[in-house]
Amino acid sequence: MDAFVAKIQSPIIFVADGVESSFESGKDLAIYDFSKRYTVKSLYTKDGKIVIEAEEMKVNVPFNYAGEAALS
Repeated sequence: MDAFVAKIQSPIIFVADGVESSFESGKDLAIYDFSKRYTVKSLYTKDGKIVIEAEEMKVNVPFNYAGEAALS
């Protein structure tokens, strides 16, 4: 998502986990360090700003302590 978001030059409102955060541009959002990984749920404009609603990315594959996918 970072490469796509970084190209947005308009102000952005990012909504995740019920919290709204404002960014001057997509570049500011792309470099922001989130504690979770998100995927875009919806994208629209409101009052001249781009709104990105996101949800936590679900990972279906369990990982071991080294971050590698577990063998089944």
